[in-house]
Parts: sequence; structure tokens; C-alpha cells
Amino acid sequence: MAIVYKIFPQEKMSLALDVYGITAIATPAIGPTLGGLIIEKIDWKLILLYLF
Repeated sequence: MAIVYKIFPQEKMSLALDVYGITAIATPAIGPTLGGLIIEKIDWKLILLYLF
């Protein structure tokens, strides 16, 4: 959040903090759900594709 305060100008601060807050709240819900769908429907090896 300190980086957001440093980078964005004062007049765009509310929008930047809104986007930061939405992603901070949505990520813990979307991540495990998407991981579960990948493992169940596609293939678990797809997760390792982005590691290498």
C-alpha cells in the first residue's frame, strides 16, 4: 500500500486504493477456486507450466 501512495498522484488516490482493495479481497477467493477447477477439469500439470 505504501507503493500505491508513492506512485499515484493525490487526485487518483481513491481509485488506486479501490482497485488495490478489491484485488486484496478477491484474490483469496478466486485463487483456490481456480486451482481446484484446473486440478479437477483440466490437468494438475498445467499448474507447473508457469513455474518453468
